[in-house]
Amino acid sequence: MNSSFDHNNGLQPGHAASAIIARARIASSYGTPVKTFRLACLLYLNICLSLASISCLAKSVDIPEGNRIVVEKSRRLLHVYHNRDAIVTFRIALGKSPTGAKTCMGDNRTPEGYYTITEHKKNSSFYRALRISYPNASDRARARQQGCDPGGNIMIHGLENGFGWVGRTHRTIDWTNGCIAITNKEMNILYNMVKDGTTVEIKP
Repeated sequence: MNSSFDHNNGLQPGHAASAIIARARIASSYGTPVKTFRLACLLYLNICLSLASISCLAKSVDIPEGNRIVVEKSRRLLHVYHNRDAIVTFRIALGKSPTGAKTCMGDNRTPEGYYTITEHKKNSSFYRALRISYPNASDRARARQQGCDPGGNIMIHGLENGFGWVGRTHRTIDWTNGCIAITNKEMNILYNMVKDGTTVEIKP
């Protein structure tokens, strides 16, 4: 990208000033230097005001906060909603045994049911994480019937530390121990979109 343009495709003020003054000097060599300089100043002021307006507009537009997460295991999708409106969708990887609801610790399955986010973790074995409230009452009851420990520590997280370079190719297999994984860039977005207490629905 040309360094004289910002993400809004506008001239940066410093580059604009240099360009206008250079043109003013060239024009002044042909006469009316005072008028040319005044015109250059007016043009520069206009550009600065335009850039300021764009900047203020961008800052005034807030990305809606997600208040509900829906995971579709069969489709390997995670949707973030604000009320009824889907804001963003991420492709995911699941536990190494993705079919069926998690029942026992160590079964490598991803839970199914209704949960909430209980913690934002910056420091873990993976790039950021959102802990979910597994096991819930139904999960514990099912584990008792099976005579096993339901386990826990289920999260939505980024890639394992040191493996961020894998990026989107991680989705080619289900590789977690029951958690839901997205890329590190996607995790940055999700981490800042939702708060503790956000509802998480995990569908088969």
